[in-house]
Amino acid sequence: MKLDHTHTSPNPSGSFIFYQGDELLSVNGIDIRGKSAFDVSSMLQGPKETFVTIKVKHDSCGPVESMKVQRQMAARTPIFYRLEKRDNENSSVGYIHIKEFNAVAKKDLVSALKRLQNSGASYFVLDLRDNLGGLVQAGIEIAKLFLNKGDTVIYTTGRDRQVQNTIVADSGPLVTTPVMVCFNDGDVPILKCFKS
Repeated sequence: MKLDHTHTSPNPSGSFIFYQGDELLSVNGIDIRGKSAFDVSSMLQGPKETFVTIKVKHDSCGPVESMKVQRQMAARTPIFYRLEKRDNENSSVGYIHIKEFNAVAKKDLVSALKRLQNSGASYFVLDLRDNLGGLVQAGIEIAKLFLNKGDTVIYTTGRDRQVQNTIVADSGPLVTTPVMVCFNDGDVPILKCFKS
């Protein structure tokens, strides 16, 4: 993954310097080739003041440097969930509210879905009411979790109507139990991925 901005993080004064064109090779020993920028960003996220080890190649033929970098700010989870037992039925509902689409939303949603499913959820309510929006890529990645492989998530068309960019789900759905999605009227545009 090529860095497209100049970043600072320890040199002799205590900060590293990354330049445009440097290539990030691994995060905590995991090769990032083939991973999306969104997935790599999620790997770099973590609790404040914890450390992550990255390997960076400077310039196209420069040296490879491994460095331990302290995380400064962590994205807060936008996922809130609970399991609700139905009194009159022999089933449980996994209720999940997504407050916004940020860098940790997909990872935390996957964790919530698995925990609720392992706890006996027979179906899910995905509550997107009052969602603040956020990263379009995060919304797309979350929508993919509920679609069949090859299903269209979103497409864009430019001024030239012949040119269309289509993003499709690259694997099957994470859960196969029924999912009900709740929206407000006039929600943010990324939520349209979930309405289709």
